Amino acid sequence: DVSEPAGTEVVLTYGEVLQDGCFYRDNLRSAKAEYRYISKGEKAHVRPHGTFYGFRYVKVEGVAQVDSERFTAFHIRSDIDATGSIETADPRVNQLFHNAMWGQFDNFLDIPTDCPQRDERLGWTGDAQVFARTASYNFRVDKFFTKWLHDLNASQDEQGRIPHVIPNILGPDSVASAAWADVCTIVPWQMYLTYGQLHFLTDQFDAAKKWVDYVHGAGSEEFLWLDGTHFGDWLGLDAPEGSYKGSTDEGLIAGAFFALSTENLVKMGRALGKNMAEYEALYDNVRAAWQKRYAAEPGRVFGDTQTGYVLALAFDLVDQKAPYAARLAQKIHENGDKLQTGFVGTPYLLRALSENGYTDL
Repeated sequence: DVSEPAGTEVVLTYGEVLQDGCFYRDNLRSAKAEYRYISKGEKAHVRPHGTFYGFRYVKVEGVAQVDSERFTAFHIRSDIDATGSIETADPRVNQLFHNAMWGQFDNFLDIPTDCPQRDERLGWTGDAQVFARTASYNFRVDKFFTKWLHDLNASQDEQGRIPHVIPNILGPDSVASAAWADVCTIVPWQMYLTYGQLHFLTDQFDAAKKWVDYVHGAGSEEFLWLDGTHFGDWLGLDAPEGSYKGSTDEGLIAGAFFALSTENLVKMGRALGKNMAEYEALYDNVRAAWQKRYAAEPGRVFGDTQTGYVLALAFDLVDQKAPYAARLAQKIHENGDKLQTGFVGTPYLLRALSENGYTDL
């Protein structure tokens, strides 16, 4: 509520953190994250339109008396209802889960965004494919992802390439990164597993097929994807100095997701009653080619990174899993029982361990 003299400029600036007790927002980069209002000299209730802010703190300027009763924060999100919950005997774990739920609330506003606060707030495909499974356990998101996957179909180009963000505001060259673009097979199949709604497969089958066909023709070797520009194991903690990409070979990652998307496409087609023999054979060839190039030495994956072993195990790319699982556990122990994975490895790390006899780890 504003009741300042006419001409007074009221400025609200939004931020996430305090630094040494002071208002701080350098982490928002170029985002202004501010709201300005010129008082008319009469009491008025004002609120921003056409935008929203992600924040924990608000810096107030131009108001003589800052009373909390004069300010109201409205939380806005898409209409998603909570369906899953976790409660443990440890309040810290409960708080962690509560924070994750609010993270989803804050990032499910029409599109699944990467963050609600700084100068991005985009529908990053890599983030969406990582989080879709958890999202569908936490909240009822079938209508939300139905809409966004339709946006994906509209954003796919004639070659079959999927953009980094959907809707694509980054331009026609910001497309076709392994793992990111594979959202077109990962999310529909996961939504079908969660909700049993066949429309996820009928609506998305053509887009998934076009993507797999693109990858099949994009590589310099028929059953591997050794070319292209990829994000790799983005934000991997084993990244070389000065790089955001982890140390895992990009071709290894691209080939692994080529196999995963081909497998997902086969599953989608089978569920729709289609003859998928051609793509079943393609999957077998991709898996064999990946093994030959990246797991030729028993129990060792090329590059010897945590993420490499995680993908080999989680995507079922090796026949005898025990030695690869043992090496993954050893790598983690050698790193002080800490992960070194990034965007690609982290989502599958715990599953790879627990499904191969290392639940305690």
